[in-house]
Amino acid sequence: MENKLNIRALHLASLLMAVTFLVHLFLGGHELYSPLRASGAAAELKSVFSVIWHFVSLQLFLVTVALWWLARRQNNALYWFILLTVSGFAILFMAYGFSDLGSIWPMPQWIAFGGVAALMLFGGLRR
Repeated sequence: MENKLNIRALHLASLLMAVTFLVHLFLGGHELYSPLRASGAAAELKSVFSVIWHFVSLQLFLVTVALWWLARRQNNALYWFILLTVSGFAILFMAYGFSDLGSIWPMPQWIAFGGVAALMLFGGLRR
């Protein structure tokens, strides 16, 4: 039997990533982006933060589209690239939450990224 990706799991992963993208865009902007841009921080810091913020926004959008695409057309390289990317995001949020804040709970974004990774792992199993 040929190893095929579980289409439903990948569609759910794409949907979860789309929700994550929208939360980042519409809620995170008010919580993080706008206050830092309005702060008295140095112009260089504000500019670098803006680039990073928009890079993350773009990354979240592209991963959403890539997951949607992956649910329709199998591609092992794309599958592993996305899985490692979202897993890396989850690990970073947990690591910095724990090391800087003493807990993984103040930055719960790892839950969304971990959920996408879990759905992808499930989606990568044989049907």
